[in-house]
Amino acid sequence: MEVAHAAEPLLSTRGDYVAAETPRLVTLEPARFLAKVGKGEPGGAAFQADVAALFAVAGELARRGVATEPGFLEALWWTPDVTRGTFTWELLLRLADAAPGRIALAEAAAAVAEATPLAREVRIQELAEGECLQTLHRGAYDAVGPAVARLEAAAQEEGRRLAPPIHEIYLNGPPTPPDAFLTIVRHPLAPLEH
Repeated sequence: MEVAHAAEPLLSTRGDYVAAETPRLVTLEPARFLAKVGKGEPGGAAFQADVAALFAVAGELARRGVATEPGFLEALWWTPDVTRGTFTWELLLRLADAAPGRIALAEAAAAVAEATPLAREVRIQELAEGECLQTLHRGAYDAVGPAVARLEAAAQEEGRRLAPPIHEIYLNGPPTPPDAFLTIVRHPLAPLEH
């Protein structure tokens, strides 16, 4: 598999958030996240409400001394049919090493629930993706097809396949123009099916 070259720009030096357009193999340790699951149209009203709930809880936890790190919004995406139908997402904000317990999370969610009722649905999720391929996508969120194709080609070169769900990490977003959006696109790897 071709790997990212030193001449390619890398947007982070933190291992699991290093990104270049050339697919890169990463092995990820389990990590803990604030998480909110939802369904609907990507970027639609339900999605935006879930983002607001996640950030409201994260903000309250930060006021209580528990930080999200590095602070990028992340999302796992899946649907029974990627060409149509309702998407399910799990929005994520990575927690620093000192993750809150359930009581601290419940107290933070309750503190913001009057203004943001969906905050009560935010939970702590451990994600153990293991071996993954990731690449950098430049452009609108709904145009990640070429990035996924690069990952599929790299997986085939390794004699592997991409396993669902797709994991997107949004390094920037509005008010940045969509053609300048930067997204890490990540997929866990699985053996080829025989």
